[in-house]
Amino acid sequence: MVVNEVVDERTLRETYLTAFEIAVKKAQPWTVMNSYNRINGVYASENEWLQQKVLRKEWGFEGLIVTDVGASVDRIPGLKAGTDLEMPCSGDLNTNR
Repeated sequence: MVVNEVVDERTLRETYLTAFEIAVKKAQPWTVMNSYNRINGVYASENEWLQQKVLRKEWGFEGLIVTDVGASVDRIPGLKAGTDLEMPCSGDLNTNR
């Protein structure tokens, strides 16, 4: 099941992203995992605004962005949006899409 969170930017930043921002800035993780969910219709693994603008530029994240197993919907948009590593699933599900 995939959720599509339809939310304005202010609510997204104040309600949903604050805890992640604190974790990224304080812990400086080497890796983060994007989710299965869509945000305003865009899958997290294909969300350039979230991965490039917010995570990398605003929060200064320099590590690896990885999908959960089978969470990548389309490899090309995901890579263009900043996903570094797609975790594969069995049965070539993502290849067949």
